[in-house]
Amino acid sequence: MVSYKQNFVYLLGILTSPVIEQFTDIGKMIQLTCPDKKPDTWQKLESEDILASCEHGNVMFNTSILHKIHITKDCQNLTIKVFKKEDIGIYRCYISSLDAAVQMYDFDINIRSITIVEANHSSNIKRKEGEYVKLTCLLHGGQPDTVVYWTVGGTILMTNKSAYVTYQFTAMSTDHLKQFVCNANSIKPCVTIASHPNPPTVRKGHNITLFCQDGCANDEVTNNFSWTQNGRLINNNTNMLQFIRAHSYVTGEYICIVKNIAGENFDVVNVTVTYSPVVQNYNVTFKTNGGPITLKYEAKGVPNKYKFSGWRHFTHNDQLVRTIQGYKNGTLILPHHADQELTYENSGIYICNVTNGIPDEDGQLWKAGKVVVIIEGKPEKPTNIRCQSTTNQIHVEFHPGFDGGSSQKFIIEYRKASSLAWMWLEIEESFNHYCIKNLEPSTKYELRMYARNKQGNSTFTDVCIIFSKDEMSSSGTKYIGFVLLFTITVCILFTWWRLRKAKRHDSQRSRENEQQIQGLGVIVNNLYGSAADIHGSSSSASAGRTDVYSSIDRRKENLDKQEVTYKIAEQGKKQFQLTDRKGRKRHTESGSSKLNYINVVFEPKPHIGTFYIHGADNRTPYADIDFSAKAEPLSSSDENDESSTCGGNNVDDFVSLEDVQQWNITED
Repeated sequence: MVSYKQNFVYLLGILTSPVIEQFTDIGKMIQLTCPDKKPDTWQKLESEDILASCEHGNVMFNTSILHKIHITKDCQNLTIKVFKKEDIGIYRCYISSLDAAVQMYDFDINIRSITIVEANHSSNIKRKEGEYVKLTCLLHGGQPDTVVYWTVGGTILMTNKSAYVTYQFTAMSTDHLKQFVCNANSIKPCVTIASHPNPPTVRKGHNITLFCQDGCANDEVTNNFSWTQNGRLINNNTNMLQFIRAHSYVTGEYICIVKNIAGENFDVVNVTVTYSPVVQNYNVTFKTNGGPITLKYEAKGVPNKYKFSGWRHFTHNDQLVRTIQGYKNGTLILPHHADQELTYENSGIYICNVTNGIPDEDGQLWKAGKVVVIIEGKPEKPTNIRCQSTTNQIHVEFHPGFDGGSSQKFIIEYRKASSLAWMWLEIEESFNHYCIKNLEPSTKYELRMYARNKQGNSTFTDVCIIFSKDEMSSSGTKYIGFVLLFTITVCILFTWWRLRKAKRHDSQRSRENEQQIQGLGVIVNNLYGSAADIHGSSSSASAGRTDVYSSIDRRKENLDKQEVTYKIAEQGKKQFQLTDRKGRKRHTESGSSKLNYINVVFEPKPHIGTFYIHGADNRTPYADIDFSAKAEPLSSSDENDESSTCGGNNVDDFVSLEDVQQWNITED
């Protein structure tokens, strides 16, 4: 650390130059501060080296020692970064003046020394447990404000602002090999506050951080930090103060106070959080004889330099009346003549926009403020009156007018058209409708309204003429509604009954057709059955056969599709004969008078498409078609099958589709 001692030297022919003695330690940083704020040159006298010179705000260093020293821009402070033994000596700063006189300040830099008296130039002291121990620390090269102190493990045991300090205690086993350190310090903290961002001005919702730094690099004792905002102590004892999403209340003066063994120092910084104007809406009431009206736009934002738009005047029903240009400071004085009282037309809502150049969280630059001007006077009459009647009631709805600056009530007056006297009803301000009861049916009524407050009554509304309904029309309306509802219900039920009946009839006819077809035993059904189905009684013959896979090449074109038509023959005994393509007789059967027979005709119908089995060419193990297997041929229809009989005739009635196409059916 550095200590100071100042002497004065008087030289003939030049200005007096005081000599300032400073002491430091090897390896420490030392700073020399010229008492004058604008020195021109720094020099080391022993070597006569010019360390640095300053001209017009520019600093020029001696490049050979640039790595060892640092000069501030104003040349006032010279810092030796790491003090070495060869740096001992006298350093001088020169200050030139307009009268050619030169002022000089000299700094005599030496290495200070601290001695522990009881150690006798040793680093160890031997004592027995329970013995009294006294430690005395002497400082050589200190100055009157230097603080000398003892520490153990960074904890201060004893301090004294003098050239020595003594610490006494009784030796214990826990003190064995404990290290007691004597220090001296005469430099108070050199406090500076840095901010991020710099300068410390941010928009609302952004982050800002303050750093408190000791520029003297005084690291012998841990510094103690404290912060205040606008004089209020902040609960933070670190060297950093951080605000996340800063609000407007963060704005203010911040002081960082740093303490060490030699004393304390502080630095001040002003933080500004900018935000768009916060508008204060308000109501203002004027008397009819109160003179001119002056409105002031109330806004609060940072910065507080605002730009105002023109004023817009609306009625209390949000209808635009006019646009008025106010003053640059947000003030509006309504037009007024000295010989006139305030008019009710000046009442209403006045809106003005303001900006300070800072957008809000939604990115809007302009904020709208509202001032409601109320001029006390008589209320305005209600508007939009609507009336509806029944036999003995009239329902009234209306829209309230301006209340004149005070609470109001509504008065409904009504009478028979044949009467001169008005009857009236009073309605509270919170209602905008009313039902007039106990009226006479089939009667013409007149109705009007007005509003009332403490200043008086409004004008009357236009007279509304309405007829109460007669009892017959009311009951007739109810009867017509009942008949209409009954008719609709009957129609719905009748439609449902018809649909249900038709559905039941279709179901019955479907069952009859199915039974009729099954009773006929049409041969066309046998075409799609298997041999086992046709020879149902000859199960023994088919049981002896070995099942094989049939091979069908579906890639070939199929036979022409056939269109089948039939006609129910007339009742009576009929006979028909079937012949194949070769003209051979196939089957002859006599008809029964109790049965109907079907004539089957196959008309060729060309087939356009091609039937194809997908996967036949590129088969997988999951769809294996065996084309090598052959089915056992069916027995010829010309051969007799003794194992089956049909109506007593040994005739095989299984036919193929190709044979059926060649049949010639004739009717006897």
